[in-house]
Amino acid sequence: MKLVEGPDAIRQKLSARFKFFLAEWFLDQRQGIPYYRDVFTKNPNLDVVRSLFKKVILGCPGVLSLASYSLSFDESARQLTFRFQAMVTGGVVSVAPEDQDFILDLAA
Repeated sequence: MKLVEGPDAIRQKLSARFKFFLAEWFLDQRQGIPYYRDVFTKNPNLDVVRSLFKKVILGCPGVLSLASYSLSFDESARQLTFRFQAMVTGGVVSVAPEDQDFILDLAA
């Protein structure tokens, strides 16, 4: 077993936070992302989603700032994609739409 450190560890924490649904943890139902309320809706408010995701990124221990961030929604495919580059302790974490660690596929 190998423990990760630095930017790789922060990237792993970010990935876990994006896969953590609101009320998923029985000890604190207030923790997690409100996907069903704010994201998985017929017409999601992109400003709310954008703000929510930024809060998740900036609230992660080790993240110092966001160097870049973009979010887009393809209405016909009903697919939300985002990319960001975060300045973190010890380096940079970059995430692109094709990044498998950050893809939520509810059809699977």
